[in-house]
Amino acid sequence: MKKYCVNSLTRTGSTLVANIVTELIQQGCAVRSPLEHISLKHFFKKYPGCNVCKLHDIPQIDRNRDVNFIVPIRPGLKPTKDEPHDGTIPLKYHNFNNVLIIYYNDLLYKSTRNPDLSISEEDVVQNIASSMEKKFNIHISDENKALAVQRVKNMDSRYEEIKDQPFGVWDKYYHIHGHHRDRGDGIRV
Repeated sequence: MKKYCVNSLTRTGSTLVANIVTELIQQGCAVRSPLEHISLKHFFKKYPGCNVCKLHDIPQIDRNRDVNFIVPIRPGLKPTKDEPHDGTIPLKYHNFNNVLIIYYNDLLYKSTRNPDLSISEEDVVQNIASSMEKKFNIHISDENKALAVQRVKNMDSRYEEIKDQPFGVWDKYYHIHGHHRDRGDGIRV
């Protein structure tokens, strides 16, 4: 089976995308993201049954790899002391056949955090699924799309349970942690 990697800079919606892609491609798996710096080749050897991973290591994107990359970007993001990037990646990656770029604003949906939006979780999942189908010439079943929507809803519920916990408290399945969406710097992710 083809491998997929959600690879992005931080604060670009990568956790949401990783949860959606994981459910679209490999139902019921935890989001896999190495805590140590590791190459993709070694990652997929370390987790042989895993077909989806999440990284924050843009230089690992390679047009010659047998991996499809889904890369959320967030143009206009204000750099911080700890994360000195603007939410974008070099333009050269945009033209790779195995790279799908997803814009952060296309990931925002109506929720307790964004009550004024009209886009639903279903819309976000459908947009990602149809973009993947078109870019990577694959088929994603309606059942997998429905499972991805449910996963987003479950992830949001789980986040509500841990959102006020310290940043170090995390859920291994969804790969979310306390203060994941508001890191105390006034920037909501």
